[in-house]
Amino acid sequence: MLRPGRPLAPKDTEARQSQRPAAPANARQDNPGPAAGGGQNGNGPNDGDWDDSWQEPAPPARRWWWAVLVALVVVAAGALVLKTTNNDSGDDASLTTEVVDTTPDTMFEDPDATDPVVDTTPDTSVAPVATDSLLVTAERTNSLATFLAAVKAAGLDTDLAGPGPYTVFAPTDDAFNKLDPEVLKALLADKDLLTKILRHHMVDGAVNAEDLTEGNLTALDGTTILVATATDITLDKTVRPVDTDIAASNGVLHTIDTVLLPPDMDPTALLPTTTTLPAKRFFTVYFGTKTRVLDDAAKAEIASAAEAIKSFPAGSEVVITGYTLKSGSVGHRKFIAKLRATTVIDALKKAGATNVTYRIVTVINLSLSGDRVAARRAEITLPGYDPAAASTSTTTSTSMPSSTTTTSEAP
Repeated sequence: MLRPGRPLAPKDTEARQSQRPAAPANARQDNPGPAAGGGQNGNGPNDGDWDDSWQEPAPPARRWWWAVLVALVVVAAGALVLKTTNNDSGDDASLTTEVVDTTPDTMFEDPDATDPVVDTTPDTSVAPVATDSLLVTAERTNSLATFLAAVKAAGLDTDLAGPGPYTVFAPTDDAFNKLDPEVLKALLADKDLLTKILRHHMVDGAVNAEDLTEGNLTALDGTTILVATATDITLDKTVRPVDTDIAASNGVLHTIDTVLLPPDMDPTALLPTTTTLPAKRFFTVYFGTKTRVLDDAAKAEIASAAEAIKSFPAGSEVVITGYTLKSGSVGHRKFIAKLRATTVIDALKKAGATNVTYRIVTVINLSLSGDRVAARRAEITLPGYDPAAASTSTTTSTSMPSSTTTTSEAP
């Protein structure tokens, strides 16, 4: 069918058909042309010109993102499969327990054989290493209380706790009890003497009992200890060990049954000398008028008093009483009384009576009716003075002021 007003020009038609783009190779030919029984003008069911009805086909869809998506799915699926496989193998490992038969095979054992005996006795061939010092070891050892007290009194505890090494022969408490109580008292009171004796019990180096040989050991005080091992071990012929080889980190300790004394020390010299205290224990010294110079009679009295004072133990107290009359101010008379007392004390010390302490007492007569000669005196009163016994002394004044005031003080 021809469109009105548009005459068909054959040449034009051919030219236009020649300018048409070729149909794609994969284009469907659902509507065949007139030869295949198509519609009019050879256009099949779609009537009209090819030029009007044809359009350029769309380009092929871009499908690269599909490839990426598929790859991700494959990777995820592979990871899931791998995880499942590992879990399965782990579960199998946890559920599978290998049973090992630990029953000894006795098929080929000798029925008459016996099990070996295992010796569980501790090995004592190697002595344990001591970690405590000699001081701590002595503190942990019985019957060394007196020894430890002596060591600390002498200041040797630092030596026993030091690097050493030392060999210590420590007397037991029973050993110290063998000493005379006065000797032991004298030892503990004299630090220098105590130090010398204790150092006589110490030797440089650690010497066990089995290593002691016949001869002399040089002690720390410079003297020697005679060792005998012919039968039993003895020290200085009579001293025997009680416990030996008590190991310490800085030496070795042996306890002994007797206190060792240096060869140059006489035990009897440690005993205090026994002296008889004097019967006369009260002396009177008279002064002249307005003077404190001692005359011959006063000097003789002081000499006798000094000899009596020397026999008293050290530290004993002697009282010196100075007298005066009241003829002036109380302060002045007190000064005069004290001056007379200190004059006597100076004379006593000059005569050698320095083993005691002196205490001054001043007495002032409050009236003028007293004996002026008796008022100018100083009295020496020794420890243990008995006033009843003093009445027999020719040097005791019986003329005392009727009224006095007394002051006591140190010189």
